[in-house]
Amino acid sequence: MNAMQTLPRLIETQRNDTAAEITRRILGSIVGNRSLKRLHVRLWDGSHWPDEAPRDATLVLNRPSALREMLLEGTEAALGSAFLHEAFDIEGDTEAVFELGDLILASTEGGWSKKLKLGYLLHQLPDDTLSDHDHHLRSATL
Repeated sequence: MNAMQTLPRLIETQRNDTAAEITRRILGSIVGNRSLKRLHVRLWDGSHWPDEAPRDATLVLNRPSALREMLLEGTEAALGSAFLHEAFDIEGDTEAVFELGDLILASTEGGWSKKLKLGYLLHQLPDDTLSDHDHHLRSATL
C-alpha cells in the first residue's frame, strides 16, 4: 500500500486523536523498531514516552505544539527558536539528546513518503506559535 492510499485512512483514524496521542505516534514513527537507550520524553501532561525507566536525559515537551515547533521546518534555526521560546527543555545529560537527533535523520532517509507522513502528523499538532492576530492575518490571506 503506497502513501496516497494510506493518507485517507490516516486522516480518518487521527481525526479524534489528542495532541498527546499524536505526539506519541510521531515519536514512535521516528524511533521505529529501535530503542532509546539514553533518553526518554516527558510530555506537558506529565506522561512519559516510551516509558518511565530512568535514563541519562529527559526531553521535556512543555506544550502540545512542541514537536511541531521543533521539527516542522526541518532547520536548526527552528529547533533553536523552539528552545528559546521554551517549547522544550532538556534535563540531564544534553549529549543524550543526540540519540534522538540521529533517529530523526534516519527516519526521513526512506524517501518522500516517510517525510510526507511525518509532516502530516506534525501538522495535526496545535500551532501555538502564532498569536491570535497572526492567525487572523494568515486566514485572511488564504
